[in-house]
Amino acid sequence: MNRDEIKALLEKLAGQKAPLDGAPAGFSILGGPGAELGYSQLNELLLLFGLDRITHGFFRYLLDGETEYEPGLAFDSADRLTAGVDRFRELAVLLYGNIKFGFKSLSQDNNLLQSVLTGLGPIPEADFKSRHRPILPRHEIEAADAYLTGYLIERELRERLVNSPGDQEALAVEARREEVVAQAKANQEAYLVSDHLDVYVATSMREKHEFSAIKRITSEIFNHQAIRELKLRWFDPTQAYCHDRVDKGLSEALMLRRASCTIYLAQESDTLGKDSELASTLAQGKPVVAYIPDVTDEYFDRIWQGCEPRSPMSQRSDYCCPSYGSTTPPLRGATLLSDRGALTLKVRLWMMSGTESSAACDPTSTSERGRCGTPIHLGSRSTSKRAWLMVSWWSDRLSTVPS
Repeated sequence: MNRDEIKALLEKLAGQKAPLDGAPAGFSILGGPGAELGYSQLNELLLLFGLDRITHGFFRYLLDGETEYEPGLAFDSADRLTAGVDRFRELAVLLYGNIKFGFKSLSQDNNLLQSVLTGLGPIPEADFKSRHRPILPRHEIEAADAYLTGYLIERELRERLVNSPGDQEALAVEARREEVVAQAKANQEAYLVSDHLDVYVATSMREKHEFSAIKRITSEIFNHQAIRELKLRWFDPTQAYCHDRVDKGLSEALMLRRASCTIYLAQESDTLGKDSELASTLAQGKPVVAYIPDVTDEYFDRIWQGCEPRSPMSQRSDYCCPSYGSTTPPLRGATLLSDRGALTLKVRLWMMSGTESSAACDPTSTSERGRCGTPIHLGSRSTSKRAWLMVSWWSDRLSTVPS
């Protein structure tokens, strides 16, 4: 390596421009057989360019990823030195998002370096399996009742009972909602006092089918045979309740801080809040697993679970998923994600409530419900006169998902 190559590599290591240029012209290192670069020599190079010296442990980490220094250790090639610098830069970005800060922190403190590397290492399965159960057990809220923990249904029921105090259907649902909320509040307390949290589930939930779908997905994930014996603890937002959005925001921020990773559920609509949860996890140097459903016949069947028929003779396309009761207006639609070829498409299945005519379809409308779609036949699952697919590009985050 010549003088300019050395300077460029050390600047990459330190995350900043070299303040000095003290190496003499024609200077080079690791240029031939038997050439080495030891601990003291690397520190001398750093000082020549006005950069901070490093500890023995940090030198060993650059060399091979370990931290225990042994006398006589040295780099024997430029490629090995470059690989060590790249290894550190990846670690610094993962932990801090900043190379310079990572270098200032980790190159001077062996204990900190060992601590962060231990935290990033694999944990033996036996450690998980030997865990104890939480002091406060979590009450299981079924998928069909999960929507009752939402603020929208609470508001809708309140308004409905104000307008019609004797509405028996609304009264029955409200009674059940109070039972479910009591369980969800107890779960919230259990989450708050839990000594540790492994997984945070990032979701967007507004409509009834979203609550039930999230509950089913989380149950399938954490009850899977590959991980159910690990005694993982996860935060499922369909199982908790806070009395207002501010309290909920603070609580979920705490859960994000404590969780070791996040599962991001790609849904029919993604909110700024959910995307912020993803960003917050990555900013803490923790991994995010993005769950993108594969649209199969089985997936369609799951979407329609719990939906109510408009009439006894209805086909699948004549179903709706109301917020509560058969008298509530149908949801606007269900959005599905599908990978086809190199493109990921966002597919919305809109349930048209009325006639065979497409007169209500206005291509100039700014309303999603008013725009034209393309009528298609989905085999036994729907009829072409009622099913419309709205296809649009799924931007940025999902467009690069491999097919």
